[in-house]
Amino acid sequence: MNRLKKVQVIARAGKEDGYLEKIDISLNGEPLKYCPIDSALRQGKHSICAIIENKEMAPCQKLAYDLGFRSSASLR
Repeated sequence: MNRLKKVQVIARAGKEDGYLEKIDISLNGEPLKYCPIDSALRQGKHSICAIIENKEMAPCQKLAYDLGFRSSASLR
């Protein structure tokens, strides 16, 4: 049975402006290029990211950038 491996938020800190409810990340598909959340979960270690405007941003980074975030930390 192929079980859906979708990110579920269990803790948060600081201002997030609905970001955590808007992201849609599943580990069933291909890795998301440049997505610190996806990287932290797949590699089993933390990922700290300075969000820099870039045409190759992952959807999670684009959403964070649009909400005014400039850095993030993702922990498994």
